[in-house]
This record gives sequence, C-alpha cells and structure tokens, in this order.
Amino acid sequence: MSEELNQYSNVSSPFCGSGTGRNVFSKIRKELPPYKLYVEPYVSTGTMYFKLIKPPNAVINDTDSTLIEMYKILKNTKDRTFRTDLNNKEIITKFLRTKSNKDTDKLMKYIIKYCNTFGSSGSGKIYKDTNPANKLKYLDRYNNYMKDTRIFNDDPVKIVKQYDASDTFFFIHPPFPEGVGMLDKEVDYEELSNVLKTIKGKFILIVPEIPEMKELFKSFKSEIINVPKSQNKAESQGSKSRREMLFKNFTK
Repeated sequence: MSEELNQYSNVSSPFCGSGTGRNVFSKIRKELPPYKLYVEPYVSTGTMYFKLIKPPNAVINDTDSTLIEMYKILKNTKDRTFRTDLNNKEIITKFLRTKSNKDTDKLMKYIIKYCNTFGSSGSGKIYKDTNPANKLKYLDRYNNYMKDTRIFNDDPVKIVKQYDASDTFFFIHPPFPEGVGMLDKEVDYEELSNVLKTIKGKFILIVPEIPEMKELFKSFKSEIINVPKSQNKAESQGSKSRREMLFKNFTK
C-alpha cells in the first residue's frame, strides 16, 4: 500500500471549481466501505475520485460534455508536448485565443478557464498566472490512475441504476449553485431519493443542509458536515463557512 501511496501522491484533481472543501473529502474518504466498483454519477471536478487510496475500478459521469471530453483526454492522451511558458497573464490570455486541436492544448485551456478566472467562474478576465504545465507534467500518473475507469456523459440516475450491485459504492455529490443552501434545478432530487431507496449498493450523498433535503432523504442515516470557509477569497461559494448534509445507507 505504501508504494501505491507514493506513486499516486501527486495525483489530485487538475480541475477547479467552488464547492465542498478538499479537507472534507479527505475525511469522507476514511468512511468509505469496501467495494469492487466505485461510481460517481456527478463527478464534476473529481476531487473525491482523485483522493482514492489506489487506482480504482470506476465509473465516472457528468452531464457537462466538455468536462467529460477533458477526462477522456486526461485518461488517454499520449501527447507529452505542451507549453511550459504560460507563467504570466498576458501570455496565458494570448494562448487562450489561439486555435488548436491538440489534446494537451485543449486540456490546458480548460484548466486555465476554471483555475485562472475569478471564483473559478470559467468566464471573464484571467486574474491568476498559475501555469497549467504544473498539472500536465503528471500526465503519466493520470493515465495510469485512470486506466480502469469508464467515463460517461449521461443521465446520473440512469448511471446509478445501470451499475447498481451489492459490491458497488456510489459517491453522489450533485452540483450546488452559488449561494449557501441553493439547489441545482436540473437535479431531480425526488427521483434520486426514490432510486436510492431501492439500490443494492452502498452510497454516500452530500447535499445542502436545507429542510427539503432533510425530508426527502430522512429514511437514511445522516450527519452534518461543517464546510470551513475557503482560504481563497475569490471562491464565491467557498467564501463563507456553511453546513451540508451527508446521507448514507450503511454503517462501516
């Protein structure tokens, strides 16, 4: 196990976004039950997926087709030629305006779009000069880590139904819009609740701590997660400490 930890210690998510803090995911990782298949129906930035102790037999899914294209590049690309000079805002901005079909250029532009803009908004001016090459230098490790991962751009609830089995673990973290206690209108939480009541596998679900969620998922074990304020003042959703709810259908 120590060799695996050393080999993948620098494999963390290359993608950026606001939301549940990384330290919270580290805590949750210790609570995961044994499983043969790991499934994330709403993988988003993949913070939890990339925190697993060893390369997983996994299914990851998201409704964002562009993000899923980036995951596929991260898993499969053999291209190791990429810009290393993107170390100031002017050069980065010029690079974003160039046209290229290279996998590594696409990946770098996506990382810049969300990691170098204000609040990881994906729009507006570049305000950070962080070089994306610092992440792409680990492409070999990403390729190896993801080799047994299947990647989909599909309906999340369909993914839960399709891959449900007694030895499957689902980590379910639907996207939260900006603002404490808000819900994504595209997520059908009632349908999700009904499906989770019927599955054979084990799951952990994280949602905002609001009355609607407490009522919908009241049949499951629950606990409060205190999400600390982000140290990055530009993170819009993480700019204030808040409480979220964790629901699960197992006792470890």
